[in-house]
Amino acid sequence: MIWEAIKTGLEILGHWQFWVASIIFSAIFIITFLLLGFGLSKTMENQKTVVLGCVGGAILPSLLQVFFISMLVVFLLPLFMGGDELTPLTYLSDEWWRIVKAGFFGFVILMLIAFIPVIGQMATNTPGVSIFIIGMVIFHRIAGSSLRYVQEINGTNIDLKPDFWSIIGFIILAWIIVWLFTLVIVTILTSLNVISDDMMETGALFLGPAIGVIPGLLALSVYISYVILKLKLAI
Repeated sequence: MIWEAIKTGLEILGHWQFWVASIIFSAIFIITFLLLGFGLSKTMENQKTVVLGCVGGAILPSLLQVFFISMLVVFLLPLFMGGDELTPLTYLSDEWWRIVKAGFFGFVILMLIAFIPVIGQMATNTPGVSIFIIGMVIFHRIAGSSLRYVQEINGTNIDLKPDFWSIIGFIILAWIIVWLFTLVIVTILTSLNVISDDMMETGALFLGPAIGVIPGLLALSVYISYVILKLKLAI
């Protein structure tokens, strides 16, 4: 079933909405980080606000990243689940706090996974994998009630949430997908002179998550396809 899930998950690449939303997210992410960095540098130039600047530099990037990832994952969720449409913007605006809370819960899970040897390094040092883990948690917290309802009306009762070893396995699979596709994306961008090696080194803080968003979401698409296939087999 995992190979079928990989095949189905990769079909997300055929949806133009996926590409547009991911590219717009990456652009907004980079611009926001540049503005944030400029603001924090000004704050740290003043001795009275240097502590505030240090604290902001340590916390704000993660907060912004989780916020944007949460919104993007829910926006694309219908596509990940096999549909052809996107989540309405009205839902995002009405349920933004619920969505963001799910994202921060995923961030907490990511921090707990960070303590696992080897796997923790994969999760925290690879932006795309961290996006996958946060997105996986968001999927279950946002779509979980709908999946349970589908089971109720079809008379099935299976646990669709992954166990510990399934999570480890999917993190490894996500790392492979993210590594391969990130390599392809970076190669294309550098060959087109969109980014340079020096830019990758100096701008790793914001370029990493921006470039890793597409392979991270691709890994998430594979995982959600696996869950949906598991549900279909049970029904």
